Amino acid sequence: MPSDGPAAGRRWRTRHPGPAVYSPCQQYRYRLERIMGPGPTLGIVMMNPSAATEDCDDQTIGSVQTLCARLGFGKAVIGNLFAWRTPDVAELTRIADPIGPQNDAHLAAIARDCDRIVVAWGAPGKLPRGHENRWRAVVGILDRAGKPLHCLKHLKGDHPRHPQILIHETPLPLWRRPA
Repeated sequence: MPSDGPAAGRRWRTRHPGPAVYSPCQQYRYRLERIMGPGPTLGIVMMNPSAATEDCDDQTIGSVQTLCARLGFGKAVIGNLFAWRTPDVAELTRIADPIGPQNDAHLAAIARDCDRIVVAWGAPGKLPRGHENRWRAVVGILDRAGKPLHCLKHLKGDHPRHPQILIHETPLPLWRRPA
């Protein structure tokens, strides 16, 4: 598939299309869904959107769908700490607003809409300079839904593993928050 747009990268047509919500400028992706069939809905909050769109997957979204199939979820709703669309996390340090003007409202809606919420942004060392505590603000937003937060696996210091490497505990553990 040819690369185009602000988040061009390796991607392929998805077998499970679902809606996506973008900013008017298309530089931010606030929400991406994959509808695989009947079953509960998994909300997963990662670092930043890359190349996936409503009808194309990238490696991370492929991993999320595999995880959902293994655990019996029929739908995935994906949100991110930062809504700026880029395959390069380092680019987030060069953007004036990597979070996006509507991202927090969409994260709150994702938390309300999903049966289970998984945090999965990975190691804290990947957070962009000046936004090292963004995860704490997002946790506050997710907490307002009144649902427990889960993770795939705990990394060193209790940060939540990213789904890129499909290693997860079954059932999904409750997330032990870092200090």
